[in-house]
Amino acid sequence: MIVNVPIAIITSMDFRSFTDMIRWASRADFAPVMLVVSDEFYLQQQIERQLVQRFYDGTAPDFNYQVLYGSETSGSEVAGLASAYPMMAERRVVIVRDADKLLKEKDALAGYIKKPVSSTFLLFMATKVNRTTNPWRAVPKDAVIEQPAIYENQVREWIPQLASAWQLSINEEAVEFIIQSMGTAVSMIAAEFEKMSLADIPGRKLTTEVVADLTGIRREWNPWELKDAIVKGDEARAQLIATKMIQSGDNPVGMAASLAVSFKSMWMKSWQLATDKNMPPPQRYPEKIELEQVKALGPRAARKIEHFIDRLADLDAGLKGFSPLPPDIQFCAYISDVCNVDRRED
Repeated sequence: MIVNVPIAIITSMDFRSFTDMIRWASRADFAPVMLVVSDEFYLQQQIERQLVQRFYDGTAPDFNYQVLYGSETSGSEVAGLASAYPMMAERRVVIVRDADKLLKEKDALAGYIKKPVSSTFLLFMATKVNRTTNPWRAVPKDAVIEQPAIYENQVREWIPQLASAWQLSINEEAVEFIIQSMGTAVSMIAAEFEKMSLADIPGRKLTTEVVADLTGIRREWNPWELKDAIVKGDEARAQLIATKMIQSGDNPVGMAASLAVSFKSMWMKSWQLATDKNMPPPQRYPEKIELEQVKALGPRAARKIEHFIDRLADLDAGLKGFSPLPPDIQFCAYISDVCNVDRRED
């Protein structure tokens, strides 16, 4: 049975953490029509679940609850269902998933959005929409929730919260391992946590070793370990890691881009270290490791890192078509160059 939830105008926002998203969805007021836009299916799913739970107060959805898919319906059908009055309840809930795939009779739907039925909550879930065309331009700006792509610095905050949703805890090293081996796609990470939650994990604590064992991802073959091998001048190990990553399907251009981001961060850290002798020790695990790597490069750290970055620009150009050599050969040449920078300078 649907409970009486106040329908009011909401405020558009960008969720900076998984906890923020769940907290908002469990407390927000509602507009008669809402549009949620995110390229992360998992986030769409969680927002929808939390909003629907608000209406049903823990009970199972009834005949006043309808789910449609954009590729299988038309604008007039959505408008017709939303216009119907609820049966033996105060509210009707209509969900349109994959709403960006809605192709037919959009003007009819725009007409409904401009004058919605107050007893219906119509929720659109989409990956990407053009807000300048119907029916989306009819949705009030303050009834649109858009979640931009989640970047690496943000996903570090999301991962422990996602793990907690499955009653798991995770240490900082394992968080970095997940980012380096899986990337920042929240849906993929959440799917892995769901699978890991079924395992018998001591204390429900995820370490790098546990994650590697349960996901089948080799700890050694990731950008984090590749950078570490390069910084330490371990050419044989770096060559092996790069080769294994490429053989496993990693995109060489993406590998180079990941190294570029890491080395630019290290370059900034090297100048901080050189100019501020009283720099406070870092608190976060990745920053601690980064500082250790900078120190390992010695007094000429900044110059060496600049060389790493300059050669990466050449590698990136070659991988994008300016070199006839295969990607693995280009990576081998890059690694050989940067791992022997000390020998050439000496």
